[in-house]
Amino acid sequence: MVALRIGFVSFLAVFAYGDDFSDKIRPVLNENCAKCHNPANPKNRLNFLKATAATDVETQRSLWRNVATQLRNRTMPPGAAKMAEADRMDVANWIEARLRSTGCTSSEYAGFVASRRLNRREWKNTIRDLFGLDVAAPDLFPADESGGAGFDTNGETLYVPPMMLERYLEAATTVLDRIVVTPPYNKVVLSHELNPVTAPPKGIKPSRFVDPGTELSTNVSVFAEGAYTIRVSVERPPVTPFSLKVKVDGVEVGTLAYARDSGGGATARVATATLSRGAHTVTVVNGTERVEFYSVTVDQRPAPMAAEKRALHFQLLGLEVGQSPVDPRVAARRVLRQVMPKAFRRPVDEAEVEQFLALYDRGAKRGDPFEENVKLALKAVLVSPRFLFKVEEPDGRPGIQRIGQYEMASRLSYFLWSTMPDTELLQLVGAGKLQDPAVLAAQVDRMIDDPRSRMFANGFIGQWLGTQDVGGRSMPPLT
Repeated sequence: MVALRIGFVSFLAVFAYGDDFSDKIRPVLNENCAKCHNPANPKNRLNFLKATAATDVETQRSLWRNVATQLRNRTMPPGAAKMAEADRMDVANWIEARLRSTGCTSSEYAGFVASRRLNRREWKNTIRDLFGLDVAAPDLFPADESGGAGFDTNGETLYVPPMMLERYLEAATTVLDRIVVTPPYNKVVLSHELNPVTAPPKGIKPSRFVDPGTELSTNVSVFAEGAYTIRVSVERPPVTPFSLKVKVDGVEVGTLAYARDSGGGATARVATATLSRGAHTVTVVNGTERVEFYSVTVDQRPAPMAAEKRALHFQLLGLEVGQSPVDPRVAARRVLRQVMPKAFRRPVDEAEVEQFLALYDRGAKRGDPFEENVKLALKAVLVSPRFLFKVEEPDGRPGIQRIGQYEMASRLSYFLWSTMPDTELLQLVGAGKLQDPAVLAAQVDRMIDDPRSRMFANGFIGQWLGTQDVGGRSMPPLT
């Protein structure tokens, strides 16, 4: 990591520009601009010739940036002044270099920093450190725009088109479905709860007895994609054998054959279907016999579950798979209090927690399982701008302010590791120590020595030199 440390120090170095202002720059400006911009001229509106030293330039940054722009555009001084082209470029270059070199050290100026969205590398790493889950970000998101500079961390090019909003919702659902295990779906619909698709004859009320060709349906909303069984039970089948058809969303998934009445009670037959997450309509179409229906049951077929998923479920919820909390709302609040400060990379207050807990409440009122309601609240966390963007907010005081410690921790962590701050960084922030120069230097050393700093080396150098795609490209055969 020695090379990385040397490169990092060089990257942060502030280059000192010699103070040629008094000897070279000011004389040229006086010679070409004093006629209109003499400080003693009452008509002078741009009083930049009052500057006597280079330090006066950075104290009036907007004024001097305007001077450099006018010189580069050749709009000032007017053509009659006949300013030498070499002098014009020398002065403009010197002003711009001076403004750049003092941009971070001037006490009266702070540059604008665009809020940077997490690029897909940072999103992947943050999800890993937040939940302990590795996901393939390239499968979820398109490549990030890099702009003219060629880097995918450029805030001005990391915009969020509508397609990305959809991808973030899909990605949040994918992540939470891989972590939280929802109890298997089961819904029993009795005959009187089935909806007739074909209305009964006028004057005849719907009953358990269904005429030939009649269609009955029910709506189901399943929480996970997978295999489901659709069990149709009938009472006292007719004497002759008969059959029913089962459809899901209008597509036939099976034909159920029933033997003649054996003198017993309800008789059931089963069809299977693969359902995606969401709402579906299950329809039963009667055959050629008048049948007395009993119920339609939709069950999720159990699937093998890896030990890793059980561990992730317990780590997040503090519950074993299938275990119900004593107080579901209290348990949901605890999960949000655990996840939100890490996801937002700063402390959260009770009002913020309540905003996301309201989504849990909405699902609970519908009667959805506890696990699904928690996932709904966490999905909102993962698509929140507080998670997707590295937000830096002033504290409300007027004037220029020093960057906050939580923001500093995020800048350090995403710059060197491409992920969220770790526990040690956040503990130092909580103790108010991260802005101490000695502590900050020690943390930079620690973070560079950490294997995660390879994310900086690979990402920055690979994009700088254009080598990140070399391994994925095929070379033509040598001839």
